Amino acid sequence: AAELASNDLKSRAERERRLLEQLIGRITGSIPGAQLLGGGIERAPGLCALLLPGLSSETAIARLDLQGIMVSGGAACAASSGHPSHVYRAMGLTEQEAGCVLRFSPGRHTTPEEIDTAAEALITIWKEHHQT
Repeated sequence: AAELASNDLKSRAERERRLLEQLIGRITGSIPGAQLLGGGIERAPGLCALLLPGLSSETAIARLDLQGIMVSGGAACAASSGHPSHVYRAMGLTEQEAGCVLRFSPGRHTTPEEIDTAAEALITIWKEHHQT
């Protein structure tokens, strides 16, 4: 049982890593200034945080939620505080930048098509926000 669980953990981690790379590529290729926090260092395979300059995480979360897409705005240790994450501040982000971060974590059943849908929805929200 432990061996099966270990194998499942490895394949799941690789699957989640591929899904997030798909998401990161779509968003950073379409939203000027978007960047992966912690890029270039080892990170959890099923988790990423993206800085989306000029788009508050609160706005993005609310709009994505209306479309059935669940994301978070803060680091896990501060996600429910309502304040910009001290973790992001410690990473060198300004308070304003820390308020423009979205955290993504695909689930066991998330599909590549759902990742594309989430990316397109976020890109649309960003574009609409920057037209006003």
